[in-house]
Amino acid sequence: MDQSERGFCRARPGGVRWTGPAARRVSRSRRRRARGAARAGRVGATAALDGLTARRGLGALLLGGGVAAIAYRQRALTLDGALAAAALGGMVLFRGGIPAAGSLLAFFISSSALSRLGQRRKAFRPMTQAKGPRRDAWQVLANGGWATLCVALGQRRAFVGALAAASADTWATEVGVLGGRQPRLITTLRRVPAGTSGGITPEGLAASLGGALVVGLAWSMLGGGRRGGRRRQQSWQCDLLVAASAGLGGSLADSVLGATVQALYHCPRCSAETEEPVHRPCGQPTRLVRGYWWITNDTVNALATLAGAAIGGLISLSRTRERANAKNAKNARTPDAAGHVRGGS
Repeated sequence: MDQSERGFCRARPGGVRWTGPAARRVSRSRRRRARGAARAGRVGATAALDGLTARRGLGALLLGGGVAAIAYRQRALTLDGALAAAALGGMVLFRGGIPAAGSLLAFFISSSALSRLGQRRKAFRPMTQAKGPRRDAWQVLANGGWATLCVALGQRRAFVGALAAASADTWATEVGVLGGRQPRLITTLRRVPAGTSGGITPEGLAASLGGALVVGLAWSMLGGGRRGGRRRQQSWQCDLLVAASAGLGGSLADSVLGATVQALYHCPRCSAETEEPVHRPCGQPTRLVRGYWWITNDTVNALATLAGAAIGGLISLSRTRERANAKNAKNARTPDAAGHVRGGS
């Protein structure tokens, strides 16, 4: 290679710079790599895809499948429910890491434990639910679908809100049925049988707050905030605020929808209200007396978790704007190189 091909050193005020055809080729290659990296950074949602390898994805799927298999063997999930839980759990671990997966696991374990609590008493309640204690794929998607989508898009606080709403509603349902007081319909406050969609009790409301805080605490304790010092304390407070607000809001939204638009049927043979088009105990076709046939309990759960995700996202957006305004105010009070303060005289 001659000197013209190798290039030569040229003195510049900023230092020595290597020029020539070879140097120009290296420079073009670096610019192409920089443009490629910039394009890669713009693909997808807010969170970057750096570090999400195929090995991590496979490990997340296997771990999610293992937890779903255990739940299936414990008769907490049906077969299609276990497959759906494995897919959702793997995605949550893949995109959200340990904090998101731990929050999802805390919700699932606590909800499964509460569903087994007082099974004999629940079996004799007058209101017949459309599905049994084992969760199928539609129930898994209704409770965890929006949360999984939020964490896949990098919306952490919306994920916490959606999962807190699902946990709050499940806790309220399981604990409220076991309470000694007869529920009241949230829209008219008239007394309804235990287990009726839209019925609320003080015990159920307290349980909904507890279920929401379980998710918020799990998220915070596992490092979901990712901050240190004073900002870590503020992140904890915001996470718990999101969980409590979204949990209570989603649970109340579930009750309102259940009392107004969710399908409710009447069995003419047993004179009982049920959520089933065909009454399981007697096999009698039922008559729709309230709501719409296509709005089932799963539909209401999905809408309630969507409301929780929206509440979490709005709180996160509000906090982001507050920090931006505080930063702008601080910059406005900082003098420039000439000693002038922005906005001053």
